[in-house]
Amino acid sequence: MRSPLANLSTVVPTAGLLAVVSVLFGSTAFDSFKDSPFWVRFSQTNELVAGLENGSTIADSLALLVFSAAPALVFAGAAAATMTGPDLRRRDLPAILAHSIVPIILGYIVAHYASYWFEVGQDTLIKASDPLTTGADYLGTGDWQVNYWLSYHPTLLANIKVGAVVVGHVVAAIASHDRSVALLPPRHQILGQLPLLMAMVAFTSGGLYLLFAA
Repeated sequence: MRSPLANLSTVVPTAGLLAVVSVLFGSTAFDSFKDSPFWVRFSQTNELVAGLENGSTIADSLALLVFSAAPALVFAGAAAATMTGPDLRRRDLPAILAHSIVPIILGYIVAHYASYWFEVGQDTLIKASDPLTTGADYLGTGDWQVNYWLSYHPTLLANIKVGAVVVGHVVAAIASHDRSVALLPPRHQILGQLPLLMAMVAFTSGGLYLLFAA
């Protein structure tokens, strides 16, 4: 038996690590944001967007870039504001702590795609039995029907989504704390983590807002 965070803490801080986790984080968040009433209304009624050819696609692409960059900027700022000792440079902290965003990404993926996995996954398995639509039934799943049970239980689905976001952020905070305790000087191990704590709170609040806004 070992902690599931044991391997996460062994991630080597390399160039581009923060960018990768930020894109994974932000693109998943944008998938939820683009279905929100505000963005749908903006895409359909804004004169500038409507006046451009493929204006909606351009607006979506720009918003996706913003969402992909925002987590990196917030996290890098919080990490750089963390109090360190003489043996640790502030500019190295974002890459050193970037692994702690991975649980948040997993929580977002579960929250935003749970019903999609459950329902479209079944449909994929059904169609995989007859990939060329020739009437074949290679996997014996051709006569199956998609079960929409999860969508018929919105309260359970909402609890799963909220739970995934909250658990992901709690685990991320633990991973960040463990790495910080190992690196920061003893006098900075508590107050020194406050900027990262505030960033985690912001991510949690934003994630829940986007989840319910969609």
